Amino acid sequence: MKRMLFLGILSLFAAAHASELTASRTDVVMLVGGLRNDLGVVRAAAFRADDGWPFDFGRAYRTNKAKVEKGRARVLLDDLPYGTYAVALFHDENDNGVIDVNFFKVRVEGVAFSRNAPAGLEYPRMRDAEFEVYKGGATLNVTMQY
Repeated sequence: MKRMLFLGILSLFAAAHASELTASRTDVVMLVGGLRNDLGVVRAAAFRADDGWPFDFGRAYRTNKAKVEKGRARVLLDDLPYGTYAVALFHDENDNGVIDVNFFKVRVEGVAFSRNAPAGLEYPRMRDAEFEVYKGGATLNVTMQY
């Protein structure tokens, strides 16, 4: 009897903890504008650490992609734990999964970053694109840079 009571209490604690973990997660929506055409997709990656920033999507915490329609895209990064993130995006016009470059190794597809961190010849540091996400999630507007 004591064992059953103990197991019952333990399962209540486990259920409460699981509910708490689920409650501390949310979504981030990236609204991307300034796309030069409706070709391909916009790929996005949410990073929690510098490791892999900005375009090693295999090291990102969450990735997703969305079709381009009328020069805009809406990319959902769902089920993110509360915390600090930076998001890197690129307009994959030929949908091949990589940022294409020309003969001189200059990118020919657009890039964007959370907080509209600027991209010149070098990509911004992660801390320049970081933002906090908590209850209620976040919707960020970014402009693609070519």
